[in-house]
Amino acid sequence: MKDKREGEKDTFYNNIREEHRLMVEAINNHKSNMQANQSYIAMQMQQARDTRSNQRDVDRQYYKPHFGPEENEEVVAKMNADNHFKKSFMNNSLRDQFTTEKCDNSNAKSSEVAQDKEFLRMAIEQQKAEDQTMKQKEMIARHNLKSVWEEQMRHRKQFDQHDNLFK
Repeated sequence: MKDKREGEKDTFYNNIREEHRLMVEAINNHKSNMQANQSYIAMQMQQARDTRSNQRDVDRQYYKPHFGPEENEEVVAKMNADNHFKKSFMNNSLRDQFTTEKCDNSNAKSSEVAQDKEFLRMAIEQQKAEDQTMKQKEMIARHNLKSVWEEQMRHRKQFDQHDNLFK
């Protein structure tokens, strides 16, 4: 009986370890997927930068075929300031997006860990309740066996007494 309980206990803990291994594997898969997505986004961003740079070169050639009187240092400085503002705005937007995503991921992970702890606590409580039930069943079975044995001994004693009367 004790071996059976130990076997069930080992099975229970093996199932917990297997579930933990699967969770770690899922987390690692999620991380690798996120890294692949991040590298893909970085590649897209680099392609967009290259495209904008090429387009900027084309636009400058189209809009500025010559250095005429309409272009002066103020106009060129304003154009450079606008380009710098666009770059900084895009950079800040992407930083905010990454920060928000990182915060969301950490919140989701902490929520998942809390849920896992709660499920583990509930599983342990259920195992304790099952163990208690098994102990009670064993005690009742032992009591019943003892009662039956005592009844058999009483009958046998009576039979022996009855038998001794006729000898």
